[in-house]
Parts: sequence; structure tokens; C-alpha cells
Amino acid sequence: MNLLLRAFLIGLFNKLRRSSYAITDTSIINFRAMPHDLALRDHLPNYRYFSFYELAREDFFQKVGMPSSARSFGRLVASQDITYLRQIRPFEKFDTHTNIVGWDEKYCYFLHRTFCHGKLTTVALVKEAFLRQGSIVAPAEVFGLPSPAPHEALSKWREFQNAVKQLSS
Repeated sequence: MNLLLRAFLIGLFNKLRRSSYAITDTSIINFRAMPHDLALRDHLPNYRYFSFYELAREDFFQKVGMPSSARSFGRLVASQDITYLRQIRPFEKFDTHTNIVGWDEKYCYFLHRTFCHGKLTTVALVKEAFLRQGSIVAPAEVFGLPSPAPHEALSKWREFQNAVKQLSS
């Protein structure tokens, strides 16, 4: 339930702030690790980061001011990869920096970096698709822009994902 409340508050604050970001900008959102986020651990558990990243992407799209036609698309996470560097303890404030690192004909790629006390705690890449009536829509159509040049790490990550798929065959 707290994620729904956080999502509501993000939407409310973004409506009140009316900030304007470019699609290539980095969005920063602040959170605090509350006891209900921790489950049975003394630090933020791995599964909870993905929930915060979902909220951070929603915040990003609201700050960018996606056109109403783009807001009508559904979004589906196709893949996520995270590297944990440091723990976040109860009641600690942390910031999540979100930006798009590129897109191709099918997916949009996000970079999430989380900082606590100014130190990097996690880095994540998320591959997300836009959907209309159950079909994937090209991000270039959604954004109305060509993709920026992809970072080299993005190409290597896609190669890694293809290699992992080969393990199951």
C-alpha cells in the first residue's frame, strides 16, 4: 500500500512543481527507507529497489511532461540488472537518479543510480517496452525523437542478455 501512497504523492508534487525536463535529462527523486520497506532485514532488501525504480521512472516521465498521447501507452519491464554496492539502513534517506541511456526499435533503456549519504549504493539498467493494445510500440514513435547514440555498456549488456538466453536452450 505504501507504494501506492508514494506514487500518489509523486504525482501530486509533480503537478504542483510543474518542472520541465528534457528526455535526455537526469531526474532525481528522494526516498527514505521506512521499516515496512525492510521486511525481515536490517537493510533495504534487493526486491524493494525495483519498486523504487518503478516509482523513479514514473517520476521521470511526469517531469519530462510526456505528451498525453504517450501517457496512453502501457509500459512493461522486459529486463532488469542491478549491482549492489552498499546497504541502505532503516530511516536513511537516499536519492535515485534516473535517466534514459537510449532506445532501439523495441525497447527503452534506463539507468538508475542510488546514492545514500553521497555514496553510490546501487546501479541498475532497466529495459522497458511501451505497449498499445498488447503490441510493442517503438520508443521513437512514443518520444517523437531518434535515439541518442547508445553507450558502449548498453551494447555489452544486450550481448550478455543474449548469452544468458542461450543458456536455456
